[in-house]
Amino acid sequence: MSTTQYSEATPEPSIAGLPSPLLNVMQRTSRILANSVIAGTLLYVTIEIMLHVIRKDYNPACRFLSEYAVGPFGILGTVAFCLLAATTLALAITLLLQVQLSWLLVLTCCLLCVASLGFCALALFPTDLSPPQGGPPPIRTSIGVVHDTCTNALSVALGLAALLLPCAYKRDARWRNAFSRILLFGIFIPLFLCIASILPWHWRGLGQRLVVASGLIWMVANGLLLRAKVLK
Repeated sequence: MSTTQYSEATPEPSIAGLPSPLLNVMQRTSRILANSVIAGTLLYVTIEIMLHVIRKDYNPACRFLSEYAVGPFGILGTVAFCLLAATTLALAITLLLQVQLSWLLVLTCCLLCVASLGFCALALFPTDLSPPQGGPPPIRTSIGVVHDTCTNALSVALGLAALLLPCAYKRDARWRNAFSRILLFGIFIPLFLCIASILPWHWRGLGQRLVVASGLIWMVANGLLLRAKVLK
């Protein structure tokens, strides 16, 4: 009799082994963060389109996106970097809340946090401007060197995260069917990174935009996937 009363009074655990109230909080938080990943990415794209329309004196084929954060309307470029930092961090937290914990997931989320910190650094340390025809900056400053170093670090971190995340999904039965889809989106990030690194200077702006575009598509794909699973 006492055993029956105890089982009736005890809250039923969730599938994940967590009490229902805690699970509900995690689900609501994940839903908000997944929507933030999608909204933040779309807002970033909107700002970059605005900057390309406003700064018609920049040739997108040879000028880098970081250069739009210098000079007139530079505040918009800085806000864009902050958006990327927040969006990347939101993705990392959502993954930790929703995907089964493993060393692959932890490593992926650590890499995403490194990328998020890198975007913050890009906002704080503006780049050195390159010549209009393309090429390395004629004047190098210590702040510009920090900017370039952070760009390289976050690019490598994001590329590795894109390759590791599908393997983390594969370890979780709930997410296993997303493996091939997310891998397909993610593999373009390191691919375009390699292509951009060997392009001549007057095409490196275009190469960078391919890398950024592939990263944004990968972010949205993960955001949509996470949101769809949370809403079920």
